[in-house]
Amino acid sequence: MIVGCSGTGKSTLAQNLSKELGIDAMHLDSHFWASGWNQAPREQFQKDVEEFLKKDKWIIDGNYRKWTMNERVEKADTIIHLDFSRWSCLYGIIKRRIQYHGKTRPELPENCPEQIDLDFLKFVWNFNRDYNPDIKKLIDESKDKKIIVLKNRGEINAFVEEVMKSVKENRSVNWIKN
Repeated sequence: MIVGCSGTGKSTLAQNLSKELGIDAMHLDSHFWASGWNQAPREQFQKDVEEFLKKDKWIIDGNYRKWTMNERVEKADTIIHLDFSRWSCLYGIIKRRIQYHGKTRPELPENCPEQIDLDFLKFVWNFNRDYNPDIKKLIDESKDKKIIVLKNRGEINAFVEEVMKSVKENRSVNWIKN
């Protein structure tokens, strides 16, 4: 399970881990949103997540604290928290906006071109104050889970390299509890 603010690289990390570990990944944004940035029906979103959680192994990136986070935490064996500074998150969303200008990111439904508006900027700016404490509390209460906290893109890259090396050497990943 991968959680963190927008712009931290949750989806990219999920894609990389999925490829290296051979485990299916689900991007919650692709189920929460429908074409044209319309919100998908809540019931369908929750059903999609419930079905995916039935798999023996899975990777899911995204937050959606009020909708499915408790269920995902309960079923996850590992939680990766991308706990970046607000400046790093803003950098990530601006970089993503430039990269996908006029296009839809691969993990989103059709006709959802990348966009930034004032409300989204405020959400990202205030994420560490308004949302991250709840995520940290939920993670802290998950004593039987493997917890990995990554604070920047360099730590993500090092983590993915460790996963790749472990897979290549046919050994388990050296999970770090932070």
